Amino acid sequence: MPPIVIAQKVPSLFPIVGSSSQRAVAKGLIDQTGRVIAPIQYEDAKRSSEGFAAVRVGEKWGFVDLSGTWAVPARWLAVSAFSEGLAAVVEEKMQAGESMEDRVEIYKCGYVDKTGAIKIKPAWVHDCGPFHEGRAPSVPTYEGGLLRVLILNRSISDAGPPPLEGYVDDKGRYVFLSAGVKEKLGEAWVNTHHAGADQNQ
Repeated sequence: MPPIVIAQKVPSLFPIVGSSSQRAVAKGLIDQTGRVIAPIQYEDAKRSSEGFAAVRVGEKWGFVDLSGTWAVPARWLAVSAFSEGLAAVVEEKMQAGESMEDRVEIYKCGYVDKTGAIKIKPAWVHDCGPFHEGRAPSVPTYEGGLLRVLILNRSISDAGPPPLEGYVDDKGRYVFLSAGVKEKLGEAWVNTHHAGADQNQ
């Protein structure tokens, strides 16, 4: 009979709210016993995931480890929690659209590992999110970020607009794009960026 392997639970850090000499409202981190790991010093902080907690200093996010030591310097406008060894990071964001009525926000989003090394190069997308079972949500932009506007504003059937969806693998290759996305991006773009375009990458 094979040995029974019991997975060890990774300790967690939790944000606490307080004040500091520099800020009226700030956050720190405690462990599961209530011991202070990082004193009140951050503009914002999130619960840890996979051994790292996202914290914000000024307008930029980074990650500290379970000892409260910086692991990934604060340089990103937004981050997700680590999932499957990767975290989504937003380098830039902007408004895109032809008029005030149809403007949408798009993001230059990529993925880093726990050392801060970029594993998926940031690219302009409508959506990005954490990995789950080897896939992460990602919707590419089109003509300066107008993909969502073009799809949602076009003539649609009573069933409503096509779903605006896409997913990438851990190499940043698209493994799924909804019909509406494919239609607007065109066959050449899809063949270049889809995972099936080059299985040897």
